[in-house]
Amino acid sequence: MQIQVRSSTARFDSRFFLIWLSLLAQAQMADVITTQADSIRGGVEANEFAAFILQVGGPGLFWVMKLLLVAGMAAAVFLAVRFRKYNPGDRAELCLEMVARTIQCCVLLLTITVLGNASVAAQLTA
Repeated sequence: MQIQVRSSTARFDSRFFLIWLSLLAQAQMADVITTQADSIRGGVEANEFAAFILQVGGPGLFWVMKLLLVAGMAAAVFLAVRFRKYNPGDRAELCLEMVARTIQCCVLLLTITVLGNASVAAQLTA
């Protein structure tokens, strides 16, 4: 009876990153939508950088900024996967793990932000 050992390179495959990048893009879209819903109802953006972007460029520039953040994370994934391809080993796996955990933390924090925005929208309409 042979026991198959799952290699560490299979831990973070392209499907894993595709799912999490999709979740990141959806969370960014939800953040933009709920931020706009709050501002239409009279809410004020608490994040100074986001408020500046909204003031200078409006919602269009805010969308572009959010899409650039997702594209930047996709570039980080691409570089980490490429690093693992050409330099297999513990460092490459650590690099991929750090990128994976960063994406997951971003999705979690954006989800909390969206829930906060939805709460503000509910309070503004009441």
